[in-house]
Amino acid sequence: MDNDDVLQRIKDIAGFEDSDTTLKAVIELIKARLLNLIDADKVPDELSYIVVDASISRFNRISDEGKTSSGENEVSATWQVDDLAPFLDDIDRWNVKHSTTGKGKVRFL
Repeated sequence: MDNDDVLQRIKDIAGFEDSDTTLKAVIELIKARLLNLIDADKVPDELSYIVVDASISRFNRISDEGKTSSGENEVSATWQVDDLAPFLDDIDRWNVKHSTTGKGKVRFL
């Protein structure tokens, strides 16, 4: 999924309008962090949902960076520090599935 597809999907899901510049910056940051975790050059299609979901989460926190909790009347909000934390199990499974190390075959001739 390329950046324009991700951008459009986020705008469709979250109803963001006229936020292209900010969303593009958020998408690039999330992609860079994900690529670092999977040690790849391109986000695989099976993990593209992480870029969409984490970008929405990150975009929604703009202007509230660093907030750990907030409350007003009976409504409270707590932000997590790591946008990719909810996806770490999925990322780990992908890494294990696509690992080039580990079990291999040995042939003796």
